[in-house]
This record gives sequence, C-alpha cells and structure tokens, in this order.
Amino acid sequence: MSDSRYSVILLDADETVFDFITCERTAILKTAEAFNLKADINDAQVYSSINLSFWKQLEQGIVTREELKVRRFEKWFEYLCVYHIDPVAFGMIYEDNLSRTGILIEGAEEFVQRLSQNASVYIVTNGLYKCQTGRMSTSPIKKYIKGMFISEEVGFTKPDKRFFDKVLKALDIKDKSDVIIIGDSLSSDMQGGRNVGITTCLYCPDNSIDNHPLCDYIITDYNQFFEIV
Repeated sequence: MSDSRYSVILLDADETVFDFITCERTAILKTAEAFNLKADINDAQVYSSINLSFWKQLEQGIVTREELKVRRFEKWFEYLCVYHIDPVAFGMIYEDNLSRTGILIEGAEEFVQRLSQNASVYIVTNGLYKCQTGRMSTSPIKKYIKGMFISEEVGFTKPDKRFFDKVLKALDIKDKSDVIIIGDSLSSDMQGGRNVGITTCLYCPDNSIDNHPLCDYIITDYNQFFEIV
C-alpha cells in the first residue's frame, strides 16, 4: 500500500481484529456459571447461532437493539429449557463479561500498527457500546486507533448509508477515494461501503469468497492487504 493511497481506514472490529467467536464463547459460559446454569461448548455454539441471527435482523431493521439484547437470551433459554432466569439480568452480566474479553485474532495487533503508519484508522462497529468501549480500553491496538464509531452511539446501524454519512461528515472527508473499509461482513461492511461510495476490502480468512460485486478487494490474511491494495 502506498503512503497516500488511502488516508483513512474504516476498520470493523469483530472477526476482523477481535476474535469474537472466542470472546463470545468465553463470556457466555462465564455468565452461565454465574447464574448456576449448566452449559457446555455445544450450548455456547447454539447461542452463537441465535445471536448471529438476531444481529442480522438488526442490520435489516427487523428488530431493535433493545429487543436483540433480551430476545437472544430468551431464545437460548428456550433451547436449554430454562425458564427461571431473567434474560435482562443475564444480559447485563454477559455484557460486563464480554466487555472484559478482548481477545485479538493472531496478527491483528501488528496489522493495525502497520495500517496506522500511513493512515488514520477508525473502528466502525455495530457492537454494543459498553462491550466495544470496554474491550478497546484495555486492548493493545488502542494506541493505533484514532477513534471509534459505534452504531449504538451514531444512531444508525451498518450497512445503513446514514451511518456512514455521519462517519464521513465527522471526519470531514472531502474525497471518498481517500477512504477504504476493511471488514469480514458482506451484509454490513461491504454493503455499507457500497452504499456510501467508498472502497471496500473483505477480510475472508476461510477463503470462502474469491469474487463478489460488493468487494473491491478480498484478502485471506492481513499481509495480503499490503500486497494487493
């Protein structure tokens, strides 16, 4: 990547730099233990699927953020045949635990550091404000990040064009060709980038996608970004 190719990088958080699958699994099992709820790794995987489905519904405007916070646990408790635990109380403890679990993907710290040498890097995320700010506050990548745009605070959710419009306005972007978004999600990151007219780069470590109309670039590892972008 040349020094002046992109002066602003919008970087997704979960599964782009944070190992969200591990973070989520750790937090849900720790929370279950706090409520004397027997749950194992298979149960945690079921929760992950339920949670992902609600986040997709949030992207599509089907559910609100407040509904997501509660209904994902109601659905999980139904699967576990557990009806005596308050999903609101459970969710509050879960968010506390997740906010303290900031496991990075291997190589992510070096990646963000290298990005920051020639560009201003900003996190753009749909994650919950408490969880994202909590994890970032103790993360080694914090010193390389200029700022964070969290949908809960911005008022709109990726891929909504209004989310990205507010980000670009806040950064006083004059030329959209100076901006690139890097993320793992076609539906939120790549679609959002397309909606606002900035360059898109999909992070796809499982190599499941080699070409897609929403993506200007597709990388399977961090180093590849600097080779092709």
